[in-house]
Amino acid sequence: MKEMNIGPFHFFSIEPVDGTISIDQLRAITPLFMTKTDTLRLLCIHSFELAPPEAQNFLLKLLEEKTGMTLFLIFVGYAEGALPTIRSRTQIIKLGQPGRPKDESAFTRLLLELKTKNISAILNDQANAVKSKEDALDKIDGMITSFQKILITSHDEAAVQILKKALTIRNDVLFNNANPQFAYDNLLIFVSEVVSMIKKA
Repeated sequence: MKEMNIGPFHFFSIEPVDGTISIDQLRAITPLFMTKTDTLRLLCIHSFELAPPEAQNFLLKLLEEKTGMTLFLIFVGYAEGALPTIRSRTQIIKLGQPGRPKDESAFTRLLLELKTKNISAILNDQANAVKSKEDALDKIDGMITSFQKILITSHDEAAVQILKKALTIRNDVLFNNANPQFAYDNLLIFVSEVVSMIKKA
């Protein structure tokens, strides 16, 4: 398990070892739930479909006992890779849905623009216009997928911040009836600010 202190919250990451997520890896995070804290804890588990049933059942107990100060991000290659009892206690976000492929080259271009262009020009670009709620979700999902990959390979602090913001905004669009264009613009502004802070550092 890797731990990083990122701004107002702690980030923990668990990845497969020898092709599996073991129950011992999950036991190692148990102390997180034994201590009270005012700091949000973000626990990211990658490739959870590789966890055997005993490890998944152990995580289920942690989900049932978790405090409001702990947020889980459980990545699986397919929804059925997690036990039904875990799926019933989580909010499922499908990335890269069949029939709705994500254009990673378009996202790469967008990321380059965010590094080099003024944010006003990006917001006024027709390529970033949102046609519908589904279109906004597609664009946000593309960003989540890309930054998840960055997080897996580099544990980049900026990727954690952007993932957290993107998931929050996605929920607002999906469940809170947020204006899709406004929500996506808000995410682009946030990513631009994070990228700008990295350039200054």
